[in-house]
Amino acid sequence: MKMRIVLLLLIISFSTVVSANSALQTDWSGGPGTPGPIGPWGSVFDVCTNINYDTSPGILSLSLPYGEHNIDNEIWNANSIVIADFNGDGFFDVAAVGSDAIYWWENIDNQGFSWVRHLISSNGSDRSWLNSADFDDDGDIDLCASYSSEGLFWWENEGAGASWIERQISAFDARGSSVADIDSDGYQDIVLAVYDSEDIMWWRNKVATSHSWSPNYIDGAFSGALIVDAMDMNGSGRPDVVAGSNVTGQVAVWVNHGTYWEKDIVVAEAPSVHDLLVDDINGDGDYDVVVASNNLVSWWENINWTHWTNHTIDTPVYCYALASADLNDDGFRDLLIAKWGSGGEVHWMENSDGSGLSWTLKDSFSSRWSYDIATGDLNADGIPEFATPSWETQSTIQYFRIGGYDTPGELTSSIYDTGAVDEINWDYLHWDSEEPGSTDIQVQIRGSSDAETMGNWSAWLSGPTNLQGLLEPTDRYIQYNLKLTSGDPWITPKFNDITFLWSVTGISVDPTIEEPLVLMGCNPVQGSFQLAYQLTAPGEANLRIYDLTGREVLSPVSGWMDAGSHSTTVTGLPSGLYVCTYSAPETSAQLRVVVIN
Repeated sequence: MKMRIVLLLLIISFSTVVSANSALQTDWSGGPGTPGPIGPWGSVFDVCTNINYDTSPGILSLSLPYGEHNIDNEIWNANSIVIADFNGDGFFDVAAVGSDAIYWWENIDNQGFSWVRHLISSNGSDRSWLNSADFDDDGDIDLCASYSSEGLFWWENEGAGASWIERQISAFDARGSSVADIDSDGYQDIVLAVYDSEDIMWWRNKVATSHSWSPNYIDGAFSGALIVDAMDMNGSGRPDVVAGSNVTGQVAVWVNHGTYWEKDIVVAEAPSVHDLLVDDINGDGDYDVVVASNNLVSWWENINWTHWTNHTIDTPVYCYALASADLNDDGFRDLLIAKWGSGGEVHWMENSDGSGLSWTLKDSFSSRWSYDIATGDLNADGIPEFATPSWETQSTIQYFRIGGYDTPGELTSSIYDTGAVDEINWDYLHWDSEEPGSTDIQVQIRGSSDAETMGNWSAWLSGPTNLQGLLEPTDRYIQYNLKLTSGDPWITPKFNDITFLWSVTGISVDPTIEEPLVLMGCNPVQGSFQLAYQLTAPGEANLRIYDLTGREVLSPVSGWMDAGSHSTTVTGLPSGLYVCTYSAPETSAQLRVVVIN
Protein backbone atom coordinates (compact mmCIF):
# COMPACT_ATOMS: atom_id res chain seq x y z
CA MET A 1 0.00 0.00 0.00
CA LYS A 2 2.87 2.40 0.84
CA MET A 3 4.41 1.83 -2.60
CA ARG A 4 1.07 2.62 -4.23
CA ILE A 5 0.66 5.87 -2.30
CA VAL A 6 4.16 7.03 -3.25
CA LEU A 7 3.57 6.17 -6.90
CA LEU A 8 0.22 7.98 -6.96
CA LEU A 9 1.82 11.08 -5.49
CA LEU A 10 4.41 10.93 -8.27
CA ILE A 11 1.63 10.61 -10.85
CA ILE A 12 -0.19 13.67 -9.51
CA SER A 13 2.94 15.81 -9.29
CA PHE A 14 4.20 14.92 -12.77
CA SER A 15 0.77 15.45 -14.31
CA THR A 16 1.07 19.21 -13.99
CA VAL A 17 4.73 19.47 -15.04
CA VAL A 18 5.49 16.86 -17.64
CA SER A 19 2.36 15.25 -18.98
CA ALA A 20 -0.26 17.70 -20.22
CA ASN A 21 -2.32 15.03 -22.03
CA SER A 22 -4.10 13.34 -19.14
CA ALA A 23 -6.30 14.04 -16.10
CA LEU A 24 -6.23 11.48 -13.31
CA GLN A 25 -8.07 11.12 -9.99
CA THR A 26 -7.12 8.40 -7.54
CA ASP A 27 -8.19 9.88 -4.19
CA TRP A 28 -11.39 11.52 -2.95
CA SER A 29 -10.61 11.80 0.76
CA GLY A 30 -10.56 15.62 0.60
CA GLY A 31 -14.35 15.50 0.44
CA PRO A 32 -17.11 17.40 -1.40
CA GLY A 33 -17.67 21.11 -1.86
CA THR A 34 -15.29 21.99 -4.71
CA PRO A 35 -17.32 22.60 -7.91
CA GLY A 36 -14.23 23.85 -9.79
CA PRO A 37 -12.83 24.51 -12.27
CA ILE A 38 -9.57 23.14 -10.92
CA GLY A 39 -6.60 21.23 -12.21
CA PRO A 40 -5.47 18.70 -11.12
CA TRP A 41 -8.41 17.02 -9.34
CA GLY A 42 -6.32 16.14 -6.31
CA SER A 43 -8.49 14.59 -3.56
CA VAL A 44 -11.62 16.78 -3.79
CA PHE A 45 -14.89 16.63 -5.73
CA ASP A 46 -18.21 18.48 -6.05
CA VAL A 47 -21.04 16.41 -4.47
CA CYS A 48 -21.95 12.84 -3.57
CA THR A 49 -24.76 10.75 -2.06
CA ASN A 50 -24.48 7.30 -0.43
CA ILE A 51 -20.76 7.22 -1.18
CA ASN A 52 -18.01 6.26 1.27
CA TYR A 53 -15.03 8.35 0.16
CA ASP A 54 -12.75 8.92 3.15
CA THR A 55 -12.17 5.66 5.02
CA SER A 56 -9.75 4.23 2.45
CA PRO A 57 -8.02 6.78 0.17
CA GLY A 58 -7.97 5.59 -3.41
CA ILE A 59 -11.28 3.69 -3.11
CA LEU A 60 -14.90 4.76 -3.48
CA SER A 61 -17.60 2.41 -2.20
CA LEU A 62 -21.25 2.43 -1.19
CA SER A 63 -21.87 3.91 2.25
CA LEU A 64 -23.08 1.86 5.20
CA PRO A 65 -25.24 4.13 7.42
CA TYR A 66 -24.49 2.11 10.52
CA GLY A 67 -25.78 2.96 13.98
CA GLU A 68 -28.39 5.29 15.45
CA HIS A 69 -31.08 7.17 13.54
CA ASN A 70 -33.69 9.31 15.27
CA ILE A 71 -37.45 8.90 14.70
CA ASP A 72 -38.88 11.24 17.36
CA ASN A 73 -37.86 12.83 20.66
CA GLU A 74 -41.18 14.27 21.82
CA ILE A 75 -43.00 11.36 23.45
CA TRP A 76 -43.13 11.14 27.23
CA ASN A 77 -41.73 8.05 28.98
CA ALA A 78 -41.85 5.79 25.92
CA ASN A 79 -41.71 2.18 27.08
CA SER A 80 -43.04 -0.23 24.42
CA ILE A 81 -42.59 -0.37 20.64
CA VAL A 82 -43.60 -2.43 17.57
CA ILE A 83 -42.68 -2.37 13.89
CA ALA A 84 -45.49 -3.05 11.38
CA ASP A 85 -47.06 -1.71 8.15
CA PHE A 86 -49.92 0.42 9.49
CA ASN A 87 -50.86 2.27 6.30
CA GLY A 88 -50.71 -0.72 3.95
CA ASP A 89 -48.09 0.74 1.59
CA GLY A 90 -45.86 -2.32 1.82
CA PHE A 91 -43.24 -0.67 4.06
CA PHE A 92 -42.74 -0.90 7.79
CA ASP A 93 -43.78 1.87 10.20
CA VAL A 94 -43.29 2.20 13.97
CA ALA A 95 -45.74 2.50 16.90
CA ALA A 96 -44.91 3.19 20.55
CA VAL A 97 -46.61 3.81 23.89
CA GLY A 98 -45.67 6.68 26.19
CA SER A 99 -47.16 7.82 29.49
CA ASP A 100 -49.27 10.48 27.76
CA ALA A 101 -50.34 8.78 24.51
CA ILE A 102 -49.86 6.05 21.91
CA TYR A 103 -48.56 7.08 18.47
CA TRP A 104 -47.52 5.60 15.19
CA TRP A 105 -44.85 7.05 12.92
CA GLU A 106 -45.30 6.82 9.17
CA ASN A 107 -42.16 5.85 7.25
CA ILE A 108 -42.59 8.55 4.58
CA ASP A 109 -39.61 7.86 2.32
CA ASN A 110 -39.69 4.09 2.91
CA GLN A 111 -36.01 4.36 3.79
CA GLY A 112 -36.29 5.18 7.48
CA PHE A 113 -34.98 8.73 7.14
CA SER A 114 -38.27 10.71 7.09
CA TRP A 115 -41.06 10.16 9.63
CA VAL A 116 -44.47 11.71 10.36
CA ARG A 117 -46.08 11.18 13.77
CA HIS A 118 -49.81 10.28 14.07
CA LEU A 119 -51.81 10.12 17.29
CA ILE A 120 -53.65 6.86 17.96
CA SER A 121 -54.95 7.66 21.45
CA SER A 122 -54.32 10.02 24.37
CA ASN A 123 -54.57 7.00 26.64
CA GLY A 124 -50.98 6.10 27.47
CA SER A 125 -49.11 4.20 30.17
CA ASP A 126 -45.84 4.34 32.08
CA ARG A 127 -45.41 0.58 31.61
CA SER A 128 -46.96 -1.35 28.79
CA TRP A 129 -46.60 -4.29 26.40
CA LEU A 130 -47.57 -3.46 22.81
CA ASN A 131 -48.47 -5.96 20.05
CA SER A 132 -49.69 -5.69 16.47
CA ALA A 133 -51.98 -7.95 14.41
CA ASP A 134 -54.98 -7.78 12.07
CA PHE A 135 -57.48 -8.68 14.77
CA ASP A 136 -60.64 -8.01 12.77
CA ASP A 137 -59.35 -9.60 9.56
CA ASP A 138 -60.00 -6.50 7.44
CA GLY A 139 -56.51 -6.22 5.98
CA ASP A 140 -55.34 -3.40 8.29
CA ILE A 141 -52.85 -3.91 11.10
CA ASP A 142 -54.41 -3.17 14.50
CA LEU A 143 -52.78 -2.79 17.91
CA CYS A 144 -53.30 -4.17 21.39
CA ALA A 145 -51.55 -3.24 24.62
CA SER A 146 -51.58 -4.43 28.18
CA TYR A 147 -51.21 -1.47 30.55
CA SER A 148 -49.76 -2.18 33.98
CA SER A 149 -52.50 -1.80 36.64
CA GLU A 150 -54.92 -0.45 34.01
CA GLY A 151 -56.01 -3.37 31.85
CA LEU A 152 -55.98 -4.68 28.31
CA PHE A 153 -56.90 -2.51 25.28
CA TRP A 154 -57.04 -2.83 21.52
CA TRP A 155 -57.17 -0.16 18.82
CA GLU A 156 -58.97 -0.88 15.58
CA ASN A 157 -57.21 0.57 12.53
CA GLU A 158 -60.08 1.80 10.35
CA GLY A 159 -57.90 2.17 7.27
CA ALA A 160 -54.34 3.24 6.43
CA GLY A 161 -53.75 4.40 10.00
CA ALA A 162 -55.86 7.52 9.52
CA SER A 163 -58.46 6.65 12.17
CA TRP A 164 -58.38 4.41 15.23
CA ILE A 165 -61.12 3.17 17.59
CA GLU A 166 -60.07 2.37 21.14
CA ARG A 167 -61.77 -0.47 23.04
CA GLN A 168 -60.95 -1.83 26.48
CA ILE A 169 -60.95 -5.62 26.77
CA SER A 170 -60.39 -5.93 30.51
CA ALA A 171 -59.53 -3.92 33.63
CA PHE A 172 -57.21 -6.53 35.19
CA ASP A 173 -53.76 -5.65 36.56
CA ALA A 174 -52.29 -6.57 33.21
CA ARG A 175 -48.61 -7.21 32.63
CA GLY A 176 -47.04 -8.88 29.62
CA SER A 177 -49.11 -9.85 26.59
CA SER A 178 -48.56 -11.72 23.35
CA VAL A 179 -50.56 -12.56 20.22
CA ALA A 180 -51.30 -16.01 18.75
CA ASP A 181 -54.19 -17.98 17.27
CA ILE A 182 -54.69 -20.13 20.36
CA ASP A 183 -57.84 -21.95 19.21
CA SER A 184 -56.80 -22.26 15.54
CA ASP A 185 -59.93 -20.51 14.26
CA GLY A 186 -58.03 -18.15 11.96
CA TYR A 187 -58.23 -15.12 14.27
CA GLN A 188 -55.42 -13.76 16.44
CA ASP A 189 -56.07 -14.08 20.18
CA ILE A 190 -54.28 -12.39 23.09
CA VAL A 191 -52.32 -14.16 25.83
CA LEU A 192 -52.04 -12.19 29.06
CA ALA A 193 -50.15 -12.27 32.38
CA VAL A 194 -52.30 -10.87 35.23
CA TYR A 195 -50.10 -9.84 38.14
CA ASP A 196 -52.42 -9.39 41.11
CA SER A 197 -54.56 -12.49 40.52
CA GLU A 198 -51.58 -14.68 39.53
CA ASP A 199 -53.38 -15.67 36.31
CA ILE A 200 -52.04 -16.76 32.96
CA MET A 201 -54.97 -16.45 30.57
CA TRP A 202 -55.96 -15.95 26.95
CA TRP A 203 -58.71 -13.84 25.45
CA ARG A 204 -60.56 -15.40 22.55
CA ASN A 205 -60.95 -13.03 19.59
CA LYS A 206 -64.59 -12.66 18.44
CA VAL A 207 -64.24 -9.11 17.06
CA ALA A 208 -64.90 -10.13 13.45
CA THR A 209 -68.48 -10.94 14.37
CA SER A 210 -69.26 -9.06 17.60
CA HIS A 211 -66.30 -6.82 18.48
CA SER A 212 -65.97 -8.82 21.70
CA TRP A 213 -63.43 -10.96 23.53
CA SER A 214 -64.02 -13.85 25.93
CA PRO A 215 -61.62 -14.77 28.79
CA ASN A 216 -60.12 -18.24 29.19
CA TYR A 217 -57.82 -19.34 32.01
CA ILE A 218 -54.62 -21.30 31.56
CA ASP A 219 -53.25 -21.17 35.11
CA GLY A 220 -54.62 -19.37 38.17
CA ALA A 221 -51.65 -19.77 40.50
CA PHE A 222 -48.58 -18.41 38.76
CA SER A 223 -47.27 -15.90 41.31
CA GLY A 224 -45.62 -12.72 39.98
CA ALA A 225 -46.75 -13.29 36.38
CA LEU A 226 -44.90 -10.66 34.36
CA ILE A 227 -44.14 -11.69 30.79
CA VAL A 228 -45.60 -14.16 28.26
CA ASP A 229 -44.89 -15.44 24.77
CA ALA A 230 -46.67 -17.99 22.58
CA MET A 231 -45.28 -20.50 20.08
CA ASP A 232 -45.70 -24.15 19.11
CA MET A 233 -43.17 -25.73 21.50
CA ASN A 234 -43.93 -29.43 20.85
CA GLY A 235 -44.67 -29.49 17.13
CA SER A 236 -48.38 -30.18 17.51
CA GLY A 237 -49.45 -27.29 15.28
CA ARG A 238 -51.09 -25.43 18.18
CA PRO A 239 -49.49 -22.42 19.91
CA ASP A 240 -48.28 -23.13 23.43
CA VAL A 241 -47.70 -20.48 26.10
CA VAL A 242 -44.50 -19.59 27.98
CA ALA A 243 -44.52 -17.25 31.00
CA GLY A 244 -42.00 -15.85 33.47
CA SER A 245 -42.39 -14.62 37.05
CA ASN A 246 -40.80 -11.46 38.36
CA VAL A 247 -41.29 -12.68 41.96
CA THR A 248 -40.35 -16.36 42.04
CA GLY A 249 -38.07 -16.30 39.02
CA GLN A 250 -39.90 -19.31 37.64
CA VAL A 251 -40.37 -19.84 33.87
CA ALA A 252 -42.98 -22.36 32.73
CA VAL A 253 -44.48 -23.67 29.50
CA TRP A 254 -48.11 -24.67 29.13
CA VAL A 255 -48.65 -27.11 26.26
CA ASN A 256 -51.89 -26.52 24.38
CA HIS A 257 -53.74 -29.83 23.95
CA GLY A 258 -56.82 -28.08 22.54
CA THR A 259 -59.16 -28.86 25.44
CA TYR A 260 -56.68 -28.62 28.31
CA TRP A 261 -53.22 -27.27 29.20
CA GLU A 262 -50.23 -29.27 30.46
CA LYS A 263 -47.65 -27.35 32.51
CA ASP A 264 -43.90 -27.97 32.57
CA ILE A 265 -41.23 -26.00 34.44
CA VAL A 266 -38.45 -24.64 32.25
CA VAL A 267 -36.60 -22.61 34.91
CA ALA A 268 -37.25 -23.40 38.57
CA GLU A 269 -35.75 -20.14 39.82
CA ALA A 270 -34.03 -17.17 38.22
CA PRO A 271 -33.28 -13.79 39.86
CA SER A 272 -36.21 -11.54 38.92
CA VAL A 273 -37.22 -12.41 35.33
CA HIS A 274 -37.64 -9.22 33.27
CA ASP A 275 -38.17 -10.56 29.76
CA LEU A 276 -38.28 -13.76 27.75
CA LEU A 277 -38.69 -14.75 24.14
CA VAL A 278 -39.24 -17.95 22.20
CA ASP A 279 -37.09 -18.72 19.14
CA ASP A 280 -35.20 -21.60 17.54
CA ILE A 281 -31.76 -20.56 18.77
CA ASN A 282 -29.75 -23.57 17.55
CA GLY A 283 -31.66 -24.17 14.31
CA ASP A 284 -32.78 -27.71 15.17
CA GLY A 285 -36.45 -27.03 14.41
CA ASP A 286 -37.56 -26.85 18.06
CA TYR A 287 -38.36 -23.55 19.76
CA ASP A 288 -36.17 -22.67 22.72
CA VAL A 289 -36.67 -20.13 25.52
CA VAL A 290 -34.38 -17.13 26.14
CA VAL A 291 -34.63 -15.60 29.61
CA ALA A 292 -33.37 -12.21 30.83
CA SER A 293 -33.05 -11.62 34.56
CA ASN A 294 -31.26 -9.06 36.71
CA ASN A 295 -27.73 -10.09 35.85
CA LEU A 296 -27.95 -13.01 33.47
CA VAL A 297 -29.19 -13.86 29.98
CA SER A 298 -29.43 -17.54 29.16
CA TRP A 299 -31.25 -19.77 26.76
CA TRP A 300 -32.93 -23.02 27.61
CA GLU A 301 -32.58 -25.63 24.90
CA ASN A 302 -35.80 -27.48 24.11
CA ILE A 303 -34.86 -31.15 24.09
CA ASN A 304 -38.41 -32.60 23.91
CA TRP A 305 -40.43 -29.80 25.59
CA THR A 306 -40.26 -31.58 28.92
CA HIS A 307 -36.47 -31.54 29.18
CA TRP A 308 -34.49 -28.30 29.04
CA THR A 309 -30.74 -27.60 29.02
CA ASN A 310 -29.41 -24.25 30.20
CA HIS A 311 -26.79 -22.25 28.24
CA THR A 312 -25.44 -18.88 29.37
CA ILE A 313 -25.30 -16.09 26.76
CA ASP A 314 -24.35 -12.87 28.55
CA THR A 315 -24.07 -11.35 32.02
CA PRO A 316 -25.26 -7.75 31.68
CA VAL A 317 -26.52 -5.69 34.60
CA TYR A 318 -30.29 -5.16 34.73
CA CYS A 319 -31.33 -6.56 31.36
CA TYR A 320 -34.90 -5.47 30.63
CA ALA A 321 -35.58 -6.38 27.02
CA LEU A 322 -34.77 -9.05 24.43
CA ALA A 323 -35.22 -9.43 20.68
CA SER A 324 -33.98 -12.00 18.17
CA ALA A 325 -33.22 -11.87 14.45
CA ASP A 326 -30.64 -12.98 11.91
CA LEU A 327 -28.87 -9.64 11.99
CA ASN A 328 -25.90 -10.37 9.73
CA ASP A 329 -27.56 -12.66 7.16
CA ASP A 330 -25.52 -15.74 8.09
CA GLY A 331 -28.56 -17.94 8.69
CA PHE A 332 -28.17 -17.94 12.49
CA ARG A 333 -30.43 -16.31 15.08
CA ASP A 334 -28.66 -13.52 16.96
CA LEU A 335 -29.88 -11.68 20.06
CA LEU A 336 -30.34 -8.05 21.07
CA ILE A 337 -30.12 -7.42 24.80
CA ALA A 338 -31.08 -4.07 26.36
CA LYS A 339 -29.16 -3.11 29.50
CA TRP A 340 -31.36 -0.78 31.49
CA GLY A 341 -30.00 2.37 33.14
CA SER A 342 -28.63 5.87 32.57
CA GLY A 343 -25.59 4.38 30.84
CA GLY A 344 -27.66 1.74 29.11
CA GLU A 345 -26.75 -0.06 25.92
CA VAL A 346 -28.23 -2.56 23.53
CA HIS A 347 -25.84 -5.45 23.00
CA TRP A 348 -25.76 -7.34 19.72
CA MET A 349 -24.79 -10.89 20.68
CA GLU A 350 -23.79 -12.85 17.58
CA ASN A 351 -24.63 -16.54 17.49
CA SER A 352 -21.18 -17.32 16.13
CA ASP A 353 -21.65 -20.79 14.66
CA GLY A 354 -25.42 -21.23 14.91
CA SER A 355 -25.19 -23.75 17.74
CA GLY A 356 -26.10 -21.25 20.45
CA LEU A 357 -23.04 -22.41 22.39
CA SER A 358 -20.66 -19.69 21.21
CA TRP A 359 -21.66 -16.03 21.50
CA THR A 360 -19.67 -12.93 20.55
CA LEU A 361 -20.42 -9.34 21.52
CA LYS A 362 -20.63 -8.03 17.96
CA ASP A 363 -21.41 -4.41 18.88
CA SER A 364 -22.97 -2.14 21.51
CA PHE A 365 -25.41 0.71 20.87
CA SER A 366 -26.09 3.51 23.33
CA SER A 367 -29.75 3.57 24.37
CA ARG A 368 -30.63 4.66 27.90
CA TRP A 369 -33.44 3.11 29.92
CA SER A 370 -34.69 0.81 27.14
CA TYR A 371 -37.72 -1.25 28.19
CA ASP A 372 -38.34 -2.78 24.78
CA ILE A 373 -36.78 -3.73 21.42
CA ALA A 374 -38.49 -4.38 18.06
CA THR A 375 -36.89 -5.68 14.87
CA GLY A 376 -37.94 -5.12 11.25
CA ASP A 377 -36.68 -4.11 7.82
CA LEU A 378 -37.40 -0.37 7.95
CA ASN A 379 -35.63 0.52 4.69
CA ALA A 380 -36.70 -2.50 2.61
CA ASP A 381 -33.14 -3.62 1.83
CA GLY A 382 -33.56 -7.16 3.16
CA ILE A 383 -31.53 -6.46 6.31
CA PRO A 384 -33.35 -6.10 9.66
CA GLU A 385 -33.00 -2.97 11.76
CA PHE A 386 -33.98 -2.65 15.41
CA ALA A 387 -35.93 0.11 17.14
CA THR A 388 -36.11 0.98 20.81
CA PRO A 389 -37.67 3.65 23.03
CA SER A 390 -35.06 5.37 25.16
CA TRP A 391 -37.15 5.93 28.31
CA GLU A 392 -36.61 9.29 30.03
CA THR A 393 -38.83 12.23 31.04
CA GLN A 394 -38.86 13.17 27.36
CA SER A 395 -38.01 10.05 25.41
CA THR A 396 -36.32 9.31 22.13
CA ILE A 397 -37.72 6.83 19.63
CA GLN A 398 -34.70 5.60 17.70
CA TYR A 399 -33.74 2.84 15.36
CA PHE A 400 -30.35 1.36 14.52
CA ARG A 401 -28.96 0.23 11.20
CA ILE A 402 -27.06 -3.05 11.46
CA GLY A 403 -26.09 -3.59 7.82
CA GLY A 404 -27.03 -2.97 4.23
CA TYR A 405 -25.27 -0.65 1.81
CA ASP A 406 -27.28 2.32 0.57
CA THR A 407 -27.71 2.18 -3.19
CA PRO A 408 -27.34 3.77 -5.64
CA GLY A 409 -24.35 5.86 -4.69
CA GLU A 410 -23.42 8.81 -6.92
CA LEU A 411 -20.46 11.17 -7.03
CA THR A 412 -19.93 14.20 -9.27
CA SER A 413 -16.38 15.40 -9.78
CA SER A 414 -15.12 18.95 -9.73
CA ILE A 415 -14.88 20.57 -13.17
CA TYR A 416 -11.38 19.99 -14.54
CA ASP A 417 -9.54 22.69 -16.52
CA THR A 418 -7.30 21.07 -19.13
CA GLY A 419 -5.67 24.45 -19.80
CA ALA A 420 -5.85 23.75 -23.54
CA VAL A 421 -5.82 26.78 -25.84
CA ASP A 422 -5.92 24.69 -29.04
CA GLU A 423 -8.41 22.10 -30.13
CA ILE A 424 -8.15 18.77 -28.32
CA ASN A 425 -7.94 15.32 -29.85
CA TRP A 426 -9.76 13.25 -27.22
CA ASP A 427 -8.31 9.76 -26.90
CA TYR A 428 -9.56 7.48 -24.15
CA LEU A 429 -11.45 7.26 -20.87
CA HIS A 430 -10.17 4.61 -18.46
CA TRP A 431 -11.11 3.57 -14.94
CA ASP A 432 -10.10 0.81 -12.59
CA SER A 433 -12.77 -0.81 -10.42
CA GLU A 434 -13.88 -3.94 -8.60
CA GLU A 435 -17.42 -5.13 -9.38
CA PRO A 436 -18.25 -8.41 -7.62
CA GLY A 437 -21.40 -10.28 -8.53
CA SER A 438 -24.67 -8.29 -8.51
CA THR A 439 -22.80 -4.95 -8.42
CA ASP A 440 -22.25 -2.38 -11.15
CA ILE A 441 -20.36 0.85 -11.81
CA GLN A 442 -21.26 3.32 -14.54
CA VAL A 443 -19.77 6.65 -15.58
CA GLN A 444 -21.16 9.75 -17.27
CA ILE A 445 -19.00 12.53 -18.70
CA ARG A 446 -19.53 15.99 -20.12
CA GLY A 447 -17.45 18.87 -21.41
CA SER A 448 -17.62 22.52 -22.42
CA SER A 449 -15.56 25.45 -23.62
CA ASP A 450 -17.11 27.47 -20.77
CA ALA A 451 -16.98 26.22 -17.17
CA GLU A 452 -20.10 28.21 -16.32
CA THR A 453 -22.26 26.36 -18.87
CA MET A 454 -21.23 22.72 -18.96
CA GLY A 455 -22.74 20.54 -21.66
CA ASN A 456 -25.21 17.69 -21.29
CA TRP A 457 -24.19 14.48 -19.58
CA SER A 458 -23.42 11.54 -21.85
CA ALA A 459 -25.31 8.28 -21.59
CA TRP A 460 -24.15 6.01 -18.78
CA LEU A 461 -20.97 4.20 -19.78
CA SER A 462 -20.46 0.64 -18.52
CA GLY A 463 -16.74 0.39 -19.19
CA PRO A 464 -13.65 2.28 -20.36
CA THR A 465 -14.14 3.67 -23.85
CA ASN A 466 -12.83 5.89 -26.64
CA LEU A 467 -13.70 9.54 -26.06
CA GLN A 468 -14.21 10.36 -29.72
CA GLY A 469 -17.80 11.52 -30.18
CA LEU A 470 -18.36 11.91 -26.42
CA LEU A 471 -16.39 15.16 -26.05
CA GLU A 472 -15.88 18.01 -28.52
CA PRO A 473 -12.45 19.31 -29.65
CA THR A 474 -13.31 22.65 -28.01
CA ASP A 475 -14.13 21.12 -24.61
CA ARG A 476 -11.44 22.70 -22.45
CA TYR A 477 -13.41 21.78 -19.30
CA ILE A 478 -14.43 18.23 -18.42
CA GLN A 479 -16.37 16.56 -15.61
CA TYR A 480 -17.46 13.03 -14.69
CA ASN A 481 -20.31 11.48 -12.70
CA LEU A 482 -20.20 8.01 -11.08
CA LYS A 483 -23.00 5.64 -10.13
CA LEU A 484 -22.38 2.61 -7.91
CA THR A 485 -25.16 0.04 -7.48
CA SER A 486 -25.55 -3.34 -5.82
CA GLY A 487 -28.26 -5.97 -5.86
CA ASP A 488 -26.91 -7.44 -2.62
CA PRO A 489 -27.07 -5.32 0.55
CA TRP A 490 -23.88 -6.95 1.83
CA ILE A 491 -21.72 -6.35 -1.26
CA THR A 492 -20.34 -3.05 -2.54
CA PRO A 493 -18.46 -2.28 -5.76
CA LYS A 494 -15.22 -0.32 -5.45
CA PHE A 495 -13.96 2.45 -7.70
CA ASN A 496 -10.18 3.00 -7.64
CA ASP A 497 -9.25 5.63 -10.24
CA ILE A 498 -10.28 7.41 -13.43
CA THR A 499 -8.18 8.87 -16.27
CA PHE A 500 -8.96 11.05 -19.31
CA LEU A 501 -6.33 10.91 -22.10
CA TRP A 502 -5.97 13.43 -24.93
CA SER A 503 -3.52 15.09 -27.29
CA VAL A 504 -3.48 18.42 -29.13
CA THR A 505 -4.81 18.35 -32.73
CA GLY A 506 -2.19 18.71 -35.45
CA ILE A 507 0.86 17.64 -33.43
CA SER A 508 2.21 14.25 -34.53
CA VAL A 509 4.42 12.05 -32.45
CA ASP A 510 8.04 12.44 -33.62
CA PRO A 511 10.97 10.58 -32.05
CA THR A 512 13.25 13.53 -32.71
CA ILE A 513 11.36 15.92 -30.39
CA GLU A 514 13.07 16.87 -27.19
CA GLU A 515 10.55 15.34 -24.79
CA PRO A 516 12.37 12.89 -22.48
CA LEU A 517 9.74 10.14 -22.92
CA VAL A 518 7.26 9.75 -25.79
CA LEU A 519 4.69 7.11 -26.73
CA MET A 520 5.05 6.21 -30.41
CA GLY A 521 1.52 6.17 -31.74
CA CYS A 522 -1.91 6.77 -30.27
CA ASN A 523 -3.09 6.12 -26.76
CA PRO A 524 -4.68 3.66 -25.94
CA VAL A 525 -2.52 1.03 -27.59
CA GLN A 526 -3.45 -2.41 -28.82
CA GLY A 527 -1.09 -5.12 -27.68
CA SER A 528 2.53 -3.98 -27.89
CA PHE A 529 3.72 -0.37 -28.05
CA GLN A 530 6.93 1.56 -28.57
CA LEU A 531 8.45 4.17 -26.24
CA ALA A 532 11.01 6.73 -27.38
CA TYR A 533 13.32 8.29 -24.77
CA GLN A 534 16.10 10.89 -24.81
CA LEU A 535 19.44 11.21 -23.02
CA THR A 536 21.04 14.64 -23.01
CA ALA A 537 24.29 13.09 -21.78
CA PRO A 538 25.61 9.54 -21.49
CA GLY A 539 24.79 7.79 -18.24
CA GLU A 540 22.51 5.40 -16.35
CA ALA A 541 18.97 5.21 -17.81
CA ASN A 542 16.00 3.44 -16.23
CA LEU A 543 12.53 2.89 -17.66
CA ARG A 544 10.07 1.11 -15.39
CA ILE A 545 6.38 0.28 -15.87
CA TYR A 546 3.92 0.03 -12.97
CA ASP A 547 0.31 -0.93 -12.66
CA LEU A 548 -1.95 1.23 -10.52
CA THR A 549 -1.44 -0.89 -7.42
CA GLY A 550 2.14 0.40 -7.40
CA ARG A 551 3.55 -2.96 -8.48
CA GLU A 552 6.43 -2.89 -10.98
CA VAL A 553 5.45 -5.11 -13.90
CA LEU A 554 8.30 -4.46 -16.41
CA SER A 555 11.71 -2.81 -16.55
CA PRO A 556 12.48 -2.62 -20.30
CA VAL A 557 15.46 -0.23 -19.94
CA SER A 558 18.09 -0.42 -17.21
CA GLY A 559 21.77 0.37 -17.66
CA TRP A 560 24.37 2.66 -19.27
CA MET A 561 23.22 4.43 -22.43
CA ASP A 562 24.85 6.83 -24.88
CA ALA A 563 23.46 10.34 -25.31
CA GLY A 564 20.78 10.74 -27.98
CA SER A 565 17.48 9.21 -29.04
CA HIS A 566 16.54 5.61 -28.22
CA SER A 567 13.44 3.46 -28.32
CA THR A 568 12.16 0.21 -26.86
CA THR A 569 9.17 -2.03 -27.56
CA VAL A 570 6.95 -3.15 -24.71
CA THR A 571 4.99 -6.40 -25.06
CA GLY A 572 3.07 -8.83 -22.90
CA LEU A 573 1.00 -6.45 -20.76
CA PRO A 574 -2.63 -7.37 -20.09
CA SER A 575 -5.38 -4.78 -20.61
CA GLY A 576 -5.23 -1.93 -18.13
CA LEU A 577 -3.76 1.45 -17.25
CA TYR A 578 0.01 1.64 -16.69
CA VAL A 579 2.44 4.30 -15.52
CA CYS A 580 5.78 4.50 -17.32
CA THR A 581 8.50 6.27 -15.34
CA TYR A 582 11.83 7.28 -16.88
CA SER A 583 14.98 8.61 -15.26
CA ALA A 584 18.35 9.52 -16.78
CA PRO A 585 21.12 12.09 -16.10
CA GLU A 586 19.57 15.57 -15.77
CA THR A 587 16.09 14.38 -16.77
CA SER A 588 13.04 12.42 -15.65
CA ALA A 589 9.55 11.91 -17.00
CA GLN A 590 6.43 9.81 -16.74
CA LEU A 591 3.40 9.05 -18.89
CA ARG A 592 0.36 6.85 -18.71
CA VAL A 593 -0.53 4.22 -21.28
CA VAL A 594 -3.82 2.35 -21.66
CA VAL A 595 -3.41 -1.15 -23.09
CA ILE A 596 -6.29 -2.88 -24.87
CA ASN A 597 -5.89 -6.49 -26.00
